[in-house]
Amino acid sequence: MNPLAYTPRACKPEGVFSLPGISCKLYIVRSARNAQTPTPSREVLAAALETEFAAWGTNPADHALGFAIIHFADDGWYLLLSRWNDANNLRHRVREIRFNDDGIVATPLADPWIVSCVWELRVMMFEADAWIDAVLRPGPETVTEQAAQRYLSTFCEGNI
Repeated sequence: MNPLAYTPRACKPEGVFSLPGISCKLYIVRSARNAQTPTPSREVLAAALETEFAAWGTNPADHALGFAIIHFADDGWYLLLSRWNDANNLRHRVREIRFNDDGIVATPLADPWIVSCVWELRVMMFEADAWIDAVLRPGPETVTEQAAQRYLSTFCEGNI
């Protein structure tokens, strides 16, 4: 079990990944214990994101925009995938990850009810605000290319 203490963690954007059916912002969050854990190559990251987003399928109300978080936490390593749906919904999936010679292996959490930890929620709140500012406030009837670019151009970065 984790201690009941809050210490800020580093959050670094890895940019936008243009995958089949979705453009996804990726963040790396690290605990102090994992500050030196190497970030996988962009190719390895893209392959893992593509596989995981494709595995969960699509919904007719899904937008081709989302974000993902890789969290090198003290109690394990995690991949969180989020995709915007309808006007204001977020479809979400959490995986535990490990690395092997083939790249990133993602598996369901032992507790399927866990949604996020407090550090990941900080990124999710930033992303909710970015969605509101880029898409909902301007109020286009659909997610225009201009709205998508506004959304994809904002990133959470620093200590969270």
